[in-house]
Amino acid sequence: MRALGVAGFLVPLVALGCGAAQQVELALDTSQRYQKMEGLGATVPWTPIWTRKKPLFPPKGFIAPRHAKLTGHQQPVPPALLSKLLDDAVFDLGLSRLRLEVGPYMEKGNDNADPRLTDPNGFYFSWLDCCVEEIVLPVKQRIERRGDRLVLTVSYAIENWETPKWLQQPEEYAEFARTVLLHLRDKYGLVPDYWVLGNESRMGHSAMVLLGQWLRENGFATRFAFPEGVNLKVSLQYVDELKRKFPQAAAYIGQVTYHTYGAGGNAERHALRDWARELGVSTAMTEKIGAGVDQLYLDLTEANISGWQRYSLVGFSDKPLKGTYFYITPDRRSYHPSLGYWELRQYFRYVRQGAVRVSVTSTSDALKPVAFVLPRGKVVVVVLNKGGAQQVQLANLPAGTYAVSYARAQGPAQELAPLRVARGQRAAVSVPARCVLTLTGDPPRY
Repeated sequence: MRALGVAGFLVPLVALGCGAAQQVELALDTSQRYQKMEGLGATVPWTPIWTRKKPLFPPKGFIAPRHAKLTGHQQPVPPALLSKLLDDAVFDLGLSRLRLEVGPYMEKGNDNADPRLTDPNGFYFSWLDCCVEEIVLPVKQRIERRGDRLVLTVSYAIENWETPKWLQQPEEYAEFARTVLLHLRDKYGLVPDYWVLGNESRMGHSAMVLLGQWLRENGFATRFAFPEGVNLKVSLQYVDELKRKFPQAAAYIGQVTYHTYGAGGNAERHALRDWARELGVSTAMTEKIGAGVDQLYLDLTEANISGWQRYSLVGFSDKPLKGTYFYITPDRRSYHPSLGYWELRQYFRYVRQGAVRVSVTSTSDALKPVAFVLPRGKVVVVVLNKGGAQQVQLANLPAGTYAVSYARAQGPAQELAPLRVARGQRAAVSVPARCVLTLTGDPPRY
């Protein structure tokens, strides 16, 4: 048995005894298929992480006082440290999606009185450019080296409740969005998959049709991630409002998204999933600080999500955080996995982008499995064990050799002996108590 470190090195460990175990059957049915995965997401830290060139932060008064004290006061991160962290984010954890936040601080007052004619001198891009150059482009390059592609969302998020009245006008909001999109495309070759009109708010919803038409007419593949409500119930309220006030806007939606801060449960997950089916688009859970594998299981199986994230990629702290995947120590000398890293890794390192979820049932309420057919046709099964050690019989697992590993909340992950399955054979697996165990017929090659 071996433990897998964040950097991918192997450390010998003493084998763990499983104790008395009950027998459970998991039955796979690869003919019953659900959603295709885009993968694990993270928000690019809204306070830029910089290594070489310090960004010019917005002048006083352009962002909320409670955030202004942070901007410009942090120290640079050593380039080698950030590079290694991004390696782990992509090649160890399995990051596939990024959310890049923008906000009203980027336009220095109304650039001019004509929303059809943009004055580029009226926009402030230093902060955005730092986020793109330090995080987005390096992550994109690594994901492509892995053989996948970056799924990019731009979210109008930072201080949207402080948006000035003139920017709440549909024409002015559309001008703001067009300017940001053109800047990302023309300077960096980035065309986002999704645009969020207003993070956890109605901000910009009235501009959806106007902006959606412009996107189509100008050859942008970008579509809207909507409703992006603060919780499941509010998300459904935004959907109902859109249907009543802007029914033609639905044609421009590319993903049905929600957060889970507070009210709502599986009934609301089902309603959002069903609306996405009507639209012919995917679903995603796009923010919950502290979300872990229990919620991930519900979002995968009840809402059929294709994308999922907690919140930020990384923060600065002297102890593990619950809303990020990594934290950098205040002295900038090291970084570490945040809370929940190892359990989430058991899903996203092995469930590759493009994997399709298939049916798997369990005879025990304590064992919560999900299964996927990977892009190269092999199968991966991830089992969340909420109880004691279990002896598991896997029915209908395709013949082949499976890499087996598991992790508990405290980590690190541990490798077990490979599982060899003959045609028509039931596979027997010992699942340790309170862990996430993964079997994959196509382990990562990076």
